Formats: sequence, C-alpha cells, structure tokens
Amino acid sequence: MKNTGVIRKIDELGRIVIPKELRKVLKLSSGDDLEIFVDGSSIVLQKYSAMDNAIEESNKLISSVEDLVDSCIYITDQEKIITKGDLENAELPYNLKELLTERKRYISESEEEMVFSYSIKRGYYLIEPIIQNSDANGLIIISKSSPVTKEDEFFVKVLKNIIENK
Repeated sequence: MKNTGVIRKIDELGRIVIPKELRKVLKLSSGDDLEIFVDGSSIVLQKYSAMDNAIEESNKLISSVEDLVDSCIYITDQEKIITKGDLENAELPYNLKELLTERKRYISESEEEMVFSYSIKRGYYLIEPIIQNSDANGLIIISKSSPVTKEDEFFVKVLKNIIENK
C-alpha cells in the first residue's frame, strides 16, 4: 500500500473525511458507493461498482454471440468500458456519459465516429442504459458496420435483462 501521509480523526458519528485531492485522483464523487474490506488490522475502501457482479457472465455471453451478430459489443460502468477486448478500460466520451445520466437509448441512423480515450470507432450504434436498483450503472453498446436491426434490439433487451437482474 502507498502511504499518503494524510491523517484524519474519526468524528463522534464514526465518519472520516477523504481529502479532496485523493477523491479527485481516485475519481470519487459525492454519492459514490464505497466497499469496505478488512485486511488484517487495515481498513481498505474501494469504489463499488454494481456492474462488477455482472461482468464475468457478460464477457462469456458477449464472446459467444459477437461473431453471430457481426458486431462489437461493449459493456460499461459509469466511467469506462469494462468488457474484455480492444476498448477495455477506455474512458467513456462525454456524449455517452450524458446518455447514461439521462438514461436514454440511442440508435444511430447513419454510420458515425465514436471517440474513446485511445481509439476512434466508426459504425452504426445501438446504445442502451443499464438500470439497477433505480441507478444508471452503465451502458450496453453495440457497434456494427451495417444498420441496427430488430434482431440487434432484441439481443440488447435480453443482455440488458440478464445484467440488470444480477
């Protein structure tokens, strides 16, 4: 573990303040969930993502279906792509974060470019928000070289249902 040199007192309600600099570096915002672990005599705080529970099964399903639907399928959390593949850990562009915040579905009418942190993808897109326990926790993104079909929409509904009910 890395020593930050920060020391904080616990108040009478058992609370501590995480310094702003650490919150900024770790991308922690007001309202974020933290998971608490105990390691010997240490308390470890980790940003919690409800999407972590669904990712392993999603990766299996996506890898088995991707070739059949001639698409690239990505699952995100609130900040980055979390499925294995060419865009793993790529940060979400602003327009996708906005779709997530607004809980909006998006289907591109024509081929377009989507810019991720280290890659530009060109194609037709179907983007669906993932809602768990009333929280917008991520997105399902299908990128393909041809227009989105009813079959693609059905597949996203199935995948969304599997992820949301984990």
